Amino acid sequence: MPDPKPLRIPAVLSSTVLLLVLAGCAGSQPFGSSTPALDQQFGESVRHLRTAQTLDPDATARNLGRTTTLDGQAASQAVERYQDSFKEPPPTFTILGAPVDVR
Repeated sequence: MPDPKPLRIPAVLSSTVLLLVLAGCAGSQPFGSSTPALDQQFGESVRHLRTAQTLDPDATARNLGRTTTLDGQAASQAVERYQDSFKEPPPTFTILGAPVDVR
């Protein structure tokens, strides 16, 4: 009769590795988050930076829907130039064999 010990060691070793892998994948999610302190502060740095970069936080409340720095004719021409810029690609030229975009 062959010795059962050589067959038992790989089985025990493989089942132990399998249990460790499954335990690592499972984590502590069934019992709650593993990083509750970080979860409470999630997005706080983005909100802080956005607030720090806002020049006038009340600007949207005072927005009257009109601008006073651009007259109608200049605005109309700007819109027309903008829309015309999509009709054909901008011209290009080459310098020493390398194409250069002119806008």
